[in-house]
Amino acid sequence: MTTDTTDTPQPTRPRMGIAGFVLGGLALLVVVISFVGGPFAPQNTVGVTLGDIAAEAGKATLRNWLGMEQPGPEPVPWTIDRTLWLIGVVLGVIATLCGAAALLLRERRDIALWALGLGISAVALQFVASALMLIVGAMILCALIYSFGDFLSFG
Repeated sequence: MTTDTTDTPQPTRPRMGIAGFVLGGLALLVVVISFVGGPFAPQNTVGVTLGDIAAEAGKATLRNWLGMEQPGPEPVPWTIDRTLWLIGVVLGVIATLCGAAALLLRERRDIALWALGLGISAVALQFVASALMLIVGAMILCALIYSFGDFLSFG
């Protein structure tokens, strides 16, 4: 008795899961490189940046006291750091969507879960690290303002 090859179901290749796994790995790689190796765009020193912030705060206070109108917001230019940030988030989201699609299409569960995990971890690492840097920057700025207040006090 011979078996016909059309009777046996052919296993499908987990295309969405593999795509999500590769994209999630790339996303995590981009995020880690941008935080460990960056910033890649030219940056002012911390002293110059803090001095600019203090000068802008003084100018804004003076304009407010004089009743003058404050200047409008200026667009932020695109740099390599901002581009890497966006690429990391987009690749992570696409990897997460591919992993979810692989689960819905009943592809191999382990590959789909890896794609989901890599995508979610890349996006989470990007946002958590950015939030931590923002908090540390705000703490440094508050310490600078506090030290200027102590320096200028006459009491």
